[in-house]
Formats: sequence, structure tokens, C-alpha cells
Amino acid sequence: MKNTVHDKYVFNYNKQQQRTVTFEAKDGLLIVKETVNPELIKKHLDMNKQEYNSISHKGYKNALRQKNMWRAASIPNIIVEKWKKEENLDIFRDEDWPKIRAKLNSEEFKFLRTSPGKI
Repeated sequence: MKNTVHDKYVFNYNKQQQRTVTFEAKDGLLIVKETVNPELIKKHLDMNKQEYNSISHKGYKNALRQKNMWRAASIPNIIVEKWKKEENLDIFRDEDWPKIRAKLNSEEFKFLRTSPGKI
């Protein structure tokens, strides 16, 4: 079987989110790919880090308690979609929140946090 690309098309491009969906017919298969500009994700994560570091870690409990609610994390859509696809974790499903909370409290996903402490 020849490994050739017959047709490749841009199906959708979202300028604001800088996401491109392409599909191609290859060896009798339809392959759909979604790409996101990595600079946009880096910018999102840099903003998370900036927000995280803007809160005094020594007295953060008092500072945050003065507010009724505060942002604890900011998760880019591409990660939300990845978790849903690969781990069947849905941030909109209450029963998934113990696992999501554990992820956000872990060192592996610290870059998603926007304030100190545990979720």
C-alpha cells in the first residue's frame, strides 16, 4: 500500500484561538488533526505564573479569605479537551472533580494554578 496524501484541506481556522482543524484522505483513511499555536498556550501559562506569583505566599490565606471567591487555576481549552479524550475527565461533571482537584494539586500540573494553597 502506498503511503501518499491524496487531499488535504483546512476544515476550520479560529483566528482568535489560533486553532486550525485540517483533514486529509490518506490510504483510504480520513485523518483529522487539530493544531494550536504553542505561543498562545505559553502566553496563557505565563499569565497563570504571573498571577500565582502576584499573591503573597506567606499571608495568602488571609488575602484570599477576604474575597468570597478567587481563581485557583486556569486550564487552557486544549488541556481540557485532552483530559476528556484521553482520560474521560470532564471539568463540567461533578463526579470527576476529585480527580481533577488531585491533578491541579500535583507538581505535574502546578503550571495551571493561579493561587497558592490546595484546591
